[in-house]
Amino acid sequence: MLEINLIDHVSPFLTETEERIENLSPALTEIGDILIAGIRENIDTQNGGSWTERQQDEPWPTMHKSNTLYDSFYATIGDNEVSVNTDVEYAHYQDSMRPFMFIRDEDEQKIEDVLSQFLLP
Repeated sequence: MLEINLIDHVSPFLTETEERIENLSPALTEIGDILIAGIRENIDTQNGGSWTERQQDEPWPTMHKSNTLYDSFYATIGDNEVSVNTDVEYAHYQDSMRPFMFIRDEDEQKIEDVLSQFLLP
């Protein structure tokens, strides 16, 4: 008869995974970067909502006159969460007219990949 004690084989893996779960900040930081990049790409590609064209005498692209909003996004990492914010007061007006602060499908896949790689090295 051949016996294998699975606990002996699985226990180190579970301990390592538990340690990783206790400190998710590296994964959450990477996820924050993904979300910010996605928001900026939404602005660059005018993805989401109804974007109105700029007037002919205004040479800059929509929402890129000074890049104040574009450069203002930052991620805040909590124990088990990440949020992306901006301190630009007019951001919510722009987002309601031209939605750009949302999670894109391709970002969801990137987030899943980050978590899989982090938790299951």
